[in-house]
Amino acid sequence: NNNLALLYTGKEDYQNALRFFQKAYELIRQLRTNREQAEALINIASAHEGLKDYEQAIKIAQEAMRIAQEEQDLRLMRKGCGLLASCYEKLGKSDQAFQYFEQFSALDRQIKAEEYQSIRKEADTKVAVAEQELSRTAGLLKETSDSLAVVARLAQIQKMEIELRTSQLREKEAQLKYERYIRRTMFVGAAGILLFLLLVSVMLVLKVRDNRRLREQKKKIEEQNLQIQKQNELLDLQNRNIKDSIHYANTIQKAILPSEDEINEISSSAVLYLPKDIVSGDFYWFSHRGNEAVFAVADCTGHGVPGAFMSMIGSMLLNEIVNEQNIMDPAKILQELDQRLFYALRQETSENTDGMDIAILRANKSDNRTWNIRFAGAKQPMIYCSDGHYHIIEGDKNSLGGFGRKSEKKIFTSHHVVLQPNDELVLYTDGITDQPDQNRKRFGLQRFQEFLVGHMNMPPDEKIAQLRDELRQFTAEPQRDDITVWIVKLR
Repeated sequence: NNNLALLYTGKEDYQNALRFFQKAYELIRQLRTNREQAEALINIASAHEGLKDYEQAIKIAQEAMRIAQEEQDLRLMRKGCGLLASCYEKLGKSDQAFQYFEQFSALDRQIKAEEYQSIRKEADTKVAVAEQELSRTAGLLKETSDSLAVVARLAQIQKMEIELRTSQLREKEAQLKYERYIRRTMFVGAAGILLFLLLVSVMLVLKVRDNRRLREQKKKIEEQNLQIQKQNELLDLQNRNIKDSIHYANTIQKAILPSEDEINEISSSAVLYLPKDIVSGDFYWFSHRGNEAVFAVADCTGHGVPGAFMSMIGSMLLNEIVNEQNIMDPAKILQELDQRLFYALRQETSENTDGMDIAILRANKSDNRTWNIRFAGAKQPMIYCSDGHYHIIEGDKNSLGGFGRKSEKKIFTSHHVVLQPNDELVLYTDGITDQPDQNRKRFGLQRFQEFLVGHMNMPPDEKIAQLRDELRQFTAEPQRDDITVWIVKLR
């Protein structure tokens, strides 16, 4: 039943998947352990999530979390936190979603730390054993070398004594010279043969012993290589698990970005969104009511996973400020977002200095079909095209968040322009202008503006495709930062 359910899940047939997951759970509850019951409940909750029955999915996932906590199973707890965070996010309950995201991250770090410590301890033990064996082998080889030196010295002394006796006997017994010469010759020959046999015997014994030790060492080295291979395979598995987690975070991050259908109700637009890593510290945000819309592009502190967390916080706060509190003026939105980031990151009492650079514009279509544009930026500009010319409006020099006290309320300038239908707006982060080529020369604002002028009459989607190609041809080094470019053509 469980395998059939997983097959239906892969086909996104969540109704049949749910039916088979429930059958599997009934069997597991009768025959298996609490841990397997918790895992079956998480599968059922995932199927409810696929059916968009988020409330039921949360209820079942919380029951699974209760069992996992009783069993102290960190991996099931991590899986449950991820599922609950996803469901709360889709229900629009950002506080609960963020709470479970934090629990998910804490459990993931704890699991990875325990696995790393276990592998490190086992590797250190193997290295210590190998070092001891190497030291013992070196000592034995030194003893063998000393023994051979002693034998050679004794042979030399013995030979010298024989020669001295022969000389004395030659002087005293000249008449027996021939006979004693024969004896001496025979004695020396016998001694030489014995010495040779002794040396050969010693060398054979040492050779046999060394070969035996070499075989033992070779066997141990092969065993150690096998252990190292297994450890490498385990590290590869952990690396894949980490990448899978980051890819899952990427799926969540993409879910909070605005959809093209929603944006295209009032404009024709396209986005170049190139994270430096799998997840991005850049994000873009959109909200509209009737003929009024708010656009935002932000560059958060850092990139990768830390930047992605900041982007989710920024998106959540913009939803609260614009959609819930109905604050529509860009300068006031920046002030409120700065204060909320300060409190959300507890920067008054902690050493946290994270923040973001962001550009926000509000577009309001008047009765005479012109567009009133209000813009404010925190270290981020806006480019607009009107009457066949591109113009740039610089943002203020303050970033959001970072150092400061809650009493220091930052002031942001609100700019106003009037545009006609088919005029163009461009919001971007500095990742594109700071990207270097093989000579470490930046792409630059001038090159970016020349590109816009050279493709002025091209639709936004084709213009973004051309920009992607030009950036690929220009870039020789790895991408330095997250890149976001949003081109909007007003209807």
